Amino acid sequence: MNPRLIWAALVLVALAALVSLGWLLGAARPAGPHASDAVAAAGWTLADGSLAAVADPPGDEAVAAALGPTAAPQPDAALGPDCGFAPWLERPGTLPTDAEKARIHRQVAAGWLASLQASPDMALQAVGRWLGSTTFNVHEPALADCRGEGCRPVLQRLVRRVERLSGQRAQAAQSLQTQALASSDPRVLALAAASCHFQAPTELGDCLAGPAARWVALEPDNAAAWLQQAQAAHLQGDWSGEADAIHHASLATRYQPPGTWVGALLDRQLPADLQGEPRVVLQIAVAGAVATLSNVSPSVVDHCRQTAVEDPNRAQTCLRLAELLLAQAPDLITLAYAEALGRHAGWSEERQNAQRAQREALMAAQQREAQADLGQDGGDSGPSCRQLLRGGAMLQRVARLGELRAMRELAQR
Repeated sequence: MNPRLIWAALVLVALAALVSLGWLLGAARPAGPHASDAVAAAGWTLADGSLAAVADPPGDEAVAAALGPTAAPQPDAALGPDCGFAPWLERPGTLPTDAEKARIHRQVAAGWLASLQASPDMALQAVGRWLGSTTFNVHEPALADCRGEGCRPVLQRLVRRVERLSGQRAQAAQSLQTQALASSDPRVLALAAASCHFQAPTELGDCLAGPAARWVALEPDNAAAWLQQAQAAHLQGDWSGEADAIHHASLATRYQPPGTWVGALLDRQLPADLQGEPRVVLQIAVAGAVATLSNVSPSVVDHCRQTAVEDPNRAQTCLRLAELLLAQAPDLITLAYAEALGRHAGWSEERQNAQRAQREALMAAQQREAQADLGQDGGDSGPSCRQLLRGGAMLQRVARLGELRAMRELAQR
């Protein structure tokens, strides 16, 4: 594995949704060595969002106590030249080929996913089924090293792999929807709603409506639940229902989408005997899936953009929702949406500029870390187990602490 892929993955976890929000906040191309050539070749853009201060989260001791023990990654010296692949190699003492690595990655992920789905813990079952409804276990080895136009056939193969597994994903999603029908656990209902986002667009509204309505009934103080209900109403053409759900979201006391807890839960479930590159690849796959768990939809911004200026009541709703999201945002995408809402509700240019400066400071810290890491242990000259382990440690911190807190810790070094 090319070590650049680790930092590219970290950046994509932070920015995957921001990429789609260029129309919200004005677009600028990402810069720096942590933006992979494959991403640049695809023409992805980075939204020039802003960042607000978030209330101090609990300290490391409280987080550790809440999460429980996690198997610590081994130092690279203990892994050997194969960087953790030895237990799965058919010929002991050899180094794995790219094809063998891809096979091992798929085997490890499939076995782990099956263990989650078979867990007696209902929340873990739901997480496993949700994860199975995503594309997390799709591996294309050549994507790590392709450049420019050479990535086009690689991406085409990746799309074909995704299509071949569509039946398995649909089965996992249906199993989760069935589980949700008999559950009164808001976590299960939140994940059932999240799995709907992998449905065809024409089916999304109907899929969302059921679990979203039951989620808000169980957690009426959670804005994330109301925002899912708002999206369901929007997709069904129920404009008054959408406005009512957004109003309730603005009055909620907390914003807790499943992305705030799924990453930490899965981090605790990583197999203790999974080390080195196989562990890091699984971490990357999980982080990519968790990054899709934002509960804010562009339709919410459209709701505030269209009539907020003409309707003072709607402007107040949008302002309250913006402030709530800013105060409790777990990630950059939520902050980007919050700024867009605030701008439509009348935030001053001075405030927007100040928040943008904060966001840029955090992104700069992450870029400096990436540059320092890639400049060690050979850089582009070849893969380094040590670099992979450092990237995995950062992914673990993002999973355990949340994206923004992990970024703030980088900025404070």
